[in-house]
Amino acid sequence: MKSGRDNWAIDHLFDLATGRFAPSPTGPMHMGHLITALSSYCSVKQKKGKWLLRIDDIDSDRRSAESANLIIKTLRIHGMIPDTEVTYQSAQDTKYRYRIKQLESQTFSCSCSRRETSAQGTYHGKCYQNRRHQERHSIRLRSHKTIIFFKSTSNTKLENGFTESVDDFILKRKNGDLSYHLASAVDDGEQMTEVVRGDDLITSTGYQLLLMKKLGLSTPNYRHIPCLRFETGEKLSSQNMAPALANQRPVMNLRNALWYLGAIPPTNIHSVSAIIKWSIRNLNLTQLPEILVPFQNYDVSDRYRRTETIKPSV
Repeated sequence: MKSGRDNWAIDHLFDLATGRFAPSPTGPMHMGHLITALSSYCSVKQKKGKWLLRIDDIDSDRRSAESANLIIKTLRIHGMIPDTEVTYQSAQDTKYRYRIKQLESQTFSCSCSRRETSAQGTYHGKCYQNRRHQERHSIRLRSHKTIIFFKSTSNTKLENGFTESVDDFILKRKNGDLSYHLASAVDDGEQMTEVVRGDDLITSTGYQLLLMKKLGLSTPNYRHIPCLRFETGEKLSSQNMAPALANQRPVMNLRNALWYLGAIPPTNIHSVSAIIKWSIRNLNLTQLPEILVPFQNYDVSDRYRRTETIKPSV
């Protein structure tokens, strides 16, 4: 069977930069989403590359078709239109299961509950001898606490790179759902030259790089940008009741997103397309603030000049 990466390589002989935005459809887009989407879009467009939209709906308990459609609509309203058809992880189950089969000699069937494993802090090895996969058991990869080192080119605080100790982790859950780590590693390794995402996913990168290595996939360049958080320190999310973007005011939403990122377009730019063009020319992801100013539920770009409130990276 020819791998997706092989097909992708044939279609991209000139190493065309390819990036993506990959939201989970658990609710409408909020300002944190917009910041990440805009950053990933500008990063790949600065390289004259392609920007893809992937809906990470692998979790059957949390996905919503309504939310996915709203995310696509919101991105278009804000001037970010993917260069290919939108892809859905839930439609690629066969591909992911094929990849698990490739790893069969390195996996085991695990009956442990989440409570058991979380209490231990690290997997205790109870099910190592279960080589045959069984119904209502998860499939776990034996990683032997592999040490993964990688660099994230936009985090100036930790410019020397990151080291993650990768514990044994799940590839398929007991309910049959495939894991986020597996699906993301396969999709990013087959298609992407770069991944721009929040710094809350730095630990996930170690797991996904290990899978890419084991599957013989190429590894994209990573940029982990600071997450937008509430004043309490919690990141914006649907679970934390982050307010949805108002689609009737995309220009102001984009101005606010740029303000958090440490950049504001001139006041004489009044259209979505003009702000997007300005952002591609001017947003430098290697010079982001080390920590974003906490989220405020008002138009920050109207109230404050960014030079007064945002500490730039050194």
